[in-house]
Amino acid sequence: MPLAGWVRSTVHRSVGTALGLVSPVIDGVAQAVLDQIDLSAVTDRVIDSLDAEAVAARVAG
Repeated sequence: MPLAGWVRSTVHRSVGTALGLVSPVIDGVAQAVLDQIDLSAVTDRVIDSLDAEAVAARVAG
């Protein structure tokens, strides 16, 4: 049984190390993508695509 405990702890440590190394890369890529998105332009496009009368009709039922 001591071998199983050693294997388990080694696997957990290895996975933790791998995630620790990969996580900053994923965070960096996600931030780069978010930096490329102009949220105000996206918001304006969504608002422009909404037809106020159609939305009011749906809300009214």
